[in-house]
Amino acid sequence: IIDEKNFTYRIILSVINKYLKGRKRILDIGCGAGTIDFYLANKGHSVMGIDISEIAIRSCNKTVENLGLKNVHFKQIDFPRKIISGKFDFIICSEVIEHLKDDQLALRQIYKLLKQNGILILSTPSINAPLHKLRLTKEFDKKVGHLRRYKFEELKKIIFKSNFEII
Repeated sequence: IIDEKNFTYRIILSVINKYLKGRKRILDIGCGAGTIDFYLANKGHSVMGIDISEIAIRSCNKTVENLGLKNVHFKQIDFPRKIISGKFDFIICSEVIEHLKDDQLALRQIYKLLKQNGILILSTPSINAPLHKLRLTKEFDKKVGHLRRYKFEELKKIIFKSNFEII
């Protein structure tokens, strides 16, 4: 299980930890290998990770068995076409919406899954990233299934349109 000093996750963990006070019910959309979920479960939170990849979810469930954690669960779900039931205090959607055909639908679904005053942590590739500006990301984006990158103003627009406010 990673800690706050992990090079790859240190920035997102610092943001999550800034807003995550007390024990919470957390949903991680596009959980991948579940790295952040195991970190959060180890802190005592109740965590649900979902991903479109059946292989990723099998791997996560095997890791749950190996770690013996009881407060983290994983499901293979084609979000946002399919959603899970329930409400969450905190939702993480990190590096996911750029893969989805209907990013606006995804944000509307996320809004419905959040409890009142819940928090969404959203990250996505920027059109202003230095390598992208140098035109060095085209093949990478295609290979990993990125449908788009966002300008901050475009991202703000779809966030506000989905009834979120930015903090």
